[in-house]
Amino acid sequence: MYPAFERPLIKLLFWPSNSANNQKNAQALEYTYQLLNSANGTTLAAPPNSSFTAHPLGGAIIGEVCNTYGQVQGYRNLFVVDGSLIPGSTACTNPSFTIAALAERSMDRFLNRST
Repeated sequence: MYPAFERPLIKLLFWPSNSANNQKNAQALEYTYQLLNSANGTTLAAPPNSSFTAHPLGGAIIGEVCNTYGQVQGYRNLFVVDGSLIPGSTACTNPSFTIAALAERSMDRFLNRST
């Protein structure tokens, strides 16, 4: 059982699936599939799912399980520094730089804190 959190939890990262940017990404993905199908004489079996990511994300989301530095709430020396912090798909964007930046930020805070 996890200890009770002392403050309200807030989701800090949010990528709405119907945002203008995500809609543009979905259109670009479908257009690319159409170009590939046209060039190869194939057909698209099903519409591409732009909300899918090949990068596993979520599980210990910032604001729900961890604070903004990846520290698991209620555990002083337990930090999450991987894609688990991100709540969901980044659509067509590889999340590696975001993950690396969050990890570096977390470790900078951890290494430079006083006792």
